[in-house]
Amino acid sequence: MWLNLLLIAFLGFMIYYWGSVQGLFSAFLHLLATIVAGAWALVLWEPLTLGYLMNRFAEYAWAAGLLGPFTLFLILFRAVLDKLVPGNVHFSVWVNASAGGFLGLLSGILTAGILLIGLNFLPLPDDFLGWQPMVMSPNGQAQPNTAGLWIDADR
Repeated sequence: MWLNLLLIAFLGFMIYYWGSVQGLFSAFLHLLATIVAGAWALVLWEPLTLGYLMNRFAEYAWAAGLLGPFTLFLILFRAVLDKLVPGNVHFSVWVNASAGGFLGLLSGILTAGILLIGLNFLPLPDDFLGWQPMVMSPNGQAQPNTAGLWIDADR
């Protein structure tokens, strides 16, 4: 339950920040940066993890191999976009709040999803903040938990 509340709070912050503070155009640029950073992080995830990180700290290698590049690429792409497009496009308050908030929601869901994938690979308790992505079936096989998060960012 706690992870559900944290996820709702994070997505609410993303909707407010990109919709009310930054606006539609900045939210669009951030969504592009999030998509590109996530794509590159997923492309480099396995080669980086198996080729370099697994030999150094195997317990955290899969999580670090995804979350590290995602964070670095997101910061890098966002900084490059801010330098290439220094100004902002001005829309009405309603357009910024609605469309910018929606784009902020999308980038928040993508960011939360990649974070949750990375958390799956950390040596955490089975029930982390009330979130248990996998459960054991009666026949002893692991299967996805149908009573997961309220927002399916982890699917």
